[in-house]
Amino acid sequence: MSEEARELLDTEGESGRFEFKRDAASVKATVLVAAANWVASDRAREMVTLLVGVDEVEDATTGLARGQICGLPDLHQSIERIQNVVGDTLPTPVDVTFIEEGTKTDTPFLRLEIRPTYAPHFDSSGRRVTRNNASTRPLSDEEMLDIYLNRESIKFEERFSAIVDEVTQRVVALSAQLEEVADRIDHASSAAWEAASNADESRTLAERLDYDMQSVLEKVENPMPSNVSCFFELREKRQTVWRRYSYDAALRPTKATPKLTARLRAVLAEPIDPEIWAANRAETELWEEVLTERGDRGSMAQWSRAVRKREEFQLDMAPQLDDIIGQLTGEAEDIRNE
Repeated sequence: MSEEARELLDTEGESGRFEFKRDAASVKATVLVAAANWVASDRAREMVTLLVGVDEVEDATTGLARGQICGLPDLHQSIERIQNVVGDTLPTPVDVTFIEEGTKTDTPFLRLEIRPTYAPHFDSSGRRVTRNNASTRPLSDEEMLDIYLNRESIKFEERFSAIVDEVTQRVVALSAQLEEVADRIDHASSAAWEAASNADESRTLAERLDYDMQSVLEKVENPMPSNVSCFFELREKRQTVWRRYSYDAALRPTKATPKLTARLRAVLAEPIDPEIWAANRAETELWEEVLTERGDRGSMAQWSRAVRKREEFQLDMAPQLDDIIGQLTGEAEDIRNE
């Protein structure tokens, strides 16, 4: 028996995070749906655990429920039955991990770890329920809205994480290019000063070359901070816009809110190209104006105008950073050749 199962058995009373079930027949679709929705309603929660093959016994002194192992006659048959019930959870089956416990004893049982997949979940009858300690109750409208917003927020963060990883790779590659340019400049400067030691004319040439090299080096040193800062500033501003809109949509929804939500999500999910910093800065200023106009609370009409303005927004393509670096590298090469 695992330490996790032993700890739950030794704990007095069931709670929102775990429950005892005497047999596999007690694990119904509503039980799995309620557990998954309970986890999805709070991002701090990880899972709900069911101990199947464990009877709930009430303590005569405290009145609290404790777990008493009664075992399952056939573990594999019980797993198959529960898996069939998992298929009745919608819109996609909840995530259930099966752990066999006490397999070397006469009373083996199952530990199920239940997590949401695409909440809010419901059963084949359309019931959307959540846990209420050891029982279940219907989800309120506010809870369902929170689950929807949490789900979309997680997807939004995953998209931005992927973009950040891509930008990080570009920055690393660009740093390597800058180091190569700096090495070439340093080599050229050293070669010029070595030649200058042989003649006064060469010394004059070396001084001019060193000055030109420093000018080029100032151009290529740290070309990314403005690009990177504009990228992260726009990323943060988009996240702020989504949070403010979600708050307004929850408090003051209209019939047009679902379509407006889809339009806003589409423009906020557009990839951010870190190399067109001018366009990124312009979009950031656009959202700043939107948030200023919104004030403490906005209406769906204000958000509709903002989304339409963003949809009509034309990005002014700034020069590509690779072209700038290539040009500066060429200048450095020309000076080195002199």
